[in-house]
Amino acid sequence: MAPYNDKTAVNKKKDTNDASQAKPENNQDSKAAITVEPENSMAKHSIYFVGGEKGGVGKSFFTRCMLDYFIARGWNDEFALIEADPTINDVSSVYDEDCEKVIFSDKRFGNDEPNAIVDKAIDKTVVVNMPSNVSRQFHEWSKKIGLLSPELKAYCGNITYFFISDGCYQSIQQFLSHINRYPPEELPLCLILNIGRLTSGGSFIYLEEYEDLMKAIKLHKIPVLQMLALDTSVQFESDRRKLTYRQLCEQVDKYSYKQNANSFVKLIDGFFNQIFPNNIRSPEGLSNIVEAQEKYRKKKKLSILYQEKFN
Repeated sequence: MAPYNDKTAVNKKKDTNDASQAKPENNQDSKAAITVEPENSMAKHSIYFVGGEKGGVGKSFFTRCMLDYFIARGWNDEFALIEADPTINDVSSVYDEDCEKVIFSDKRFGNDEPNAIVDKAIDKTVVVNMPSNVSRQFHEWSKKIGLLSPELKAYCGNITYFFISDGCYQSIQQFLSHINRYPPEELPLCLILNIGRLTSGGSFIYLEEYEDLMKAIKLHKIPVLQMLALDTSVQFESDRRKLTYRQLCEQVDKYSYKQNANSFVKLIDGFFNQIFPNNIRSPEGLSNIVEAQEKYRKKKKLSILYQEKFN
């Protein structure tokens, strides 16, 4: 189902010692079409952009949680981090083992730096922590590199954009602009609503009244998830010590911090297991989320209740 159909096929790991493990490609009605790689082909890796254009919506927070989950699954050696917001370094300061810093620039002799994103994808899945206010520079680079071209799609396993929003009007408008520029059928998209940044009522239900948004979500079958909330004091301590959330569980002495951090990493596991249930190279769980939310879309409801199964 769009946008996770046979145009953006999910590459499964294939047991090269048993040709019987290969599965034929499914049709468009399946949850995720499968592309079987030739015996001697190189395994394809994916690119995950974490963006949202507006500052302070939680892009770095989401990126840190994603990387924490990857490490917990034992995928340490399977991903590389691209820190595209090097002025703050709030992700690379914690996850710096395989990290490269790039800048989306207008400068004539500096605008090739983001090419590292696709270059690294030959060896590992790439997670890109995007800065704010770079939509124009990103667009110019995406055209130059052919981000939506068949050639790049054949080169990479999956290219997915996780759009982080705090639910304010300006952020939602940027989300709609992103859709117009990069149709989700060509660049798969997931909307992440970060409740810790804006809403005081604990709900984004007010967005149901915004018809333009609801139409776009329904038309393009965009999965919508609500980001996890972390106690501010625990986040501060994690930043201060430059520790991952799991490291914080092990190294902090204060009981309340330890308990909050322990509870949070369990939520991280449940949250991202929805998206990456099997391997780092395929966010195949997004198709299941779209299917679960489809009945609500028909009723013009912004359901994000699917995440409640792990709460």
